[in-house]
Amino acid sequence: MKLKSALLLSLCMLSGGALANDAVLEKIREHKQMVIGYPAEALPFSYQTGVGEPVGYSIDLCRRIASDVKKNLKLDELALVFKPLSFKDRISAVSSGAVDLECGSTTHTLERQKLVDFSVSTFAASIKVVSRVGEKLDTLKDLNGRSVVIVDGTTVGDVVSELEKREGWNLKKVHATNLAEGFKLLVDNQADSLVFDEVVVAPLMASAAEPARYQFLKDVLVVEHLGLIMPKNNPALKRSVDTTLANLMATGEARKLYAKWFESPIVTKTLNVNVPFSAQMEQMFSAPSDQPGQVL
Repeated sequence: MKLKSALLLSLCMLSGGALANDAVLEKIREHKQMVIGYPAEALPFSYQTGVGEPVGYSIDLCRRIASDVKKNLKLDELALVFKPLSFKDRISAVSSGAVDLECGSTTHTLERQKLVDFSVSTFAASIKVVSRVGEKLDTLKDLNGRSVVIVDGTTVGDVVSELEKREGWNLKKVHATNLAEGFKLLVDNQADSLVFDEVVVAPLMASAAEPARYQFLKDVLVVEHLGLIMPKNNPALKRSVDTTLANLMATGEARKLYAKWFESPIVTKTLNVNVPFSAQMEQMFSAPSDQPGQVL
């Protein structure tokens, strides 16, 4: 009952005030077009299944947001333009105004908050270590002195540096420009481990030639809060985005989308990410907040 009351209070706070004329909304109103950026390899948040528009959990959320923006701006039509982005380029694409809203799996950090605005959090992501089975890298302590893949443009580098500092370790960093390249380094024995969001890397492990060759270490390095991002200093846009998300959480629609993308078969209907709705997600949906996650 207390959680429900907290959610209703959050909705009231988010929905207060009329939709003002800030820069991004004015551009959307004038051109009757909304540019949505997304990383094409962030399954099941945002990804391509072939030719056509992207799909995923975050893409579905953004479609609901766009529908409400169209209604609030009283537009007879609103075209959605989807623009693929790399993990490395997504922040600059948003901060420069090249896209109106980024819909993927972006971790909320205080540093990034200086450059872009975050929506209320949409996912609680567990960052874990992936290793090859049978190579004496089965616990976190086994990682000391070994090599680890860092995917550029993600928070992994900071997570690994914090781990080194906390434990007094020295890890060998192997950099990759994207997740596919990073996982291939692990497959080809060019690195001992990969640190990444469990949900995003799990499909790569499941679809590998030898899935049983890879494992997650049980330790969770950090629980990160993921959110949608938009250009700074557009309070009306942020209010609109947050209100739509909070409403989806309040009505149970967001929970249904979670089940669709994280608890059911996706892609070719053969891959199930199979990530149960956690206590962190329950809290996140019960009391929407735009605050970063915490290192464990």
